[in-house]
Amino acid sequence: MGVMIDGVWHAREPKSDGKDGAFKRPETSFRNWITADGSAGATGTDGFQAEPGRYHLYICHACPWAHRAMIFRALKGLEDVISVSVVHWIMAENGWNFADGEGVVPDPVIGADYLYQVYQHADSNFSGRITVPVLWDLQRNTIVSNESSEIIRMLNTAFNAYSSHPELDFYPEPLRAEIDEVNERIYHTLNNGVYRSGFATSQEAYNAALREGAVVPASQSWVNQDEQDTRKYASPPTSHSPSKPSRKHTSGEKNHNVTRKKSANTMQKELLALHQEGIKAGYVVAARPPSQPLHADKAAAAQAELQQMYLESLKQGTVGS
Repeated sequence: MGVMIDGVWHAREPKSDGKDGAFKRPETSFRNWITADGSAGATGTDGFQAEPGRYHLYICHACPWAHRAMIFRALKGLEDVISVSVVHWIMAENGWNFADGEGVVPDPVIGADYLYQVYQHADSNFSGRITVPVLWDLQRNTIVSNESSEIIRMLNTAFNAYSSHPELDFYPEPLRAEIDEVNERIYHTLNNGVYRSGFATSQEAYNAALREGAVVPASQSWVNQDEQDTRKYASPPTSHSPSKPSRKHTSGEKNHNVTRKKSANTMQKELLALHQEGIKAGYVVAARPPSQPLHADKAAAAQAELQQMYLESLKQGTVGS
């Protein structure tokens, strides 16, 4: 993964001083807000007023962070308000690029060949990773934001005067605290969890990501429970905190819960099967490509640890037996 340092692109990121091999996502660098009247948002400066045709969005269909920006653009009916460029789905030596390919939409702003050139144009001394999505201001000729969670908040309300669906509010005031709480859990265990395991450069960091819930079944089983179960799985009871008796469920709820437990169990079994196939091939699937094989003893240890995690999940009730 490349990086820009003082405005210069480096195809390989210099090794950090950290020795644990853990993936640490840096803070996004551009944190301005578009508002209906151009006033300043929670961060950044003012002067970014919502206007049709003024803003341009850079995305990649291979990036889940960019997906949600495109989803919000469609849900709010802003396709004719905010234009879009799409980089190639393969991150090559020079990072995200506009090489010819199906679905690629070239850059109409500066005619960039690589997305890092867009960052350079906004800040000639920029240091950091080149990420998508990027929201660009055609009037001020700079990046408004490259933080996807804040971009979708802007699309949700700032452009309502030009939206085809201004009545839709995906972040209603009465639910914001609950939404933020769920988002915090999902971000660490699922959204960023796959990066923490996939980009780990040591077996210890990879195992830590798994233990802390950086796999889909752990998050999925938490999300799929009813309100009482959600509280239990978010803060599982310990020996010092006995669990409270659960309320009685109706027959319909019981059937629904059985279905959810089977779904979580199926995902867990699929993960274990996939992991076993990876061990036979000599590497851990998803976390390490074939070019980085694990020794047999390490592979066996990793398998044993994953099985132990599964047994612990059974005891806690987060997956079905």
